Amino acid sequence: MTSIIGIMKRLDESDAKRLEAAGAWLHLGNALEANKELDEITAGHRSHPDVLVLRLEVYCRLEKWEGALHILNALIAHKRDRITFWIQKSQILHKQGRISDSHENLRLARESRPWPIDDLFDLAIEAQKLGSPKEAFACVQDGVGRPGFQQLKNLALATDSLSAIHLQIKTLD
Repeated sequence: MTSIIGIMKRLDESDAKRLEAAGAWLHLGNALEANKELDEITAGHRSHPDVLVLRLEVYCRLEKWEGALHILNALIAHKRDRITFWIQKSQILHKQGRISDSHENLRLARESRPWPIDDLFDLAIEAQKLGSPKEAFACVQDGVGRPGFQQLKNLALATDSLSAIHLQIKTLD
């Protein structure tokens, strides 16, 4: 099994089978059994990114938000360029009622690197959805002067969920 986070030690055959079984349980809608399978993975492989990603999905289905945040922090530390990890972290913080932390995480995500245009769009959508139009606009604004900005601008203007910031977006060049 190839890791989602670059070159990393491969899972041995028994752990790979446990990971596969956990995925099957999850696919069948049984997060508790999936979690039990993941618990059987050897301690040395429990922090393997593929194991973490599946455990994250299990925790989200079981609404174990603190555990999910712990995993997301580890995944973000290893792979800062996965916008989905940042977005998922903001969503969970928001579910916990930690609104300012959720918005702050989106800001940190935006500022952590120069994101591709499509990732900036995803961040803008999420920021607006989570109630931060200021951050949504900042995400679109970050694309100014970069290749693909006009596409980002047009897409943002055509997206109803960003209508609250359409007038601001029209001013960008």
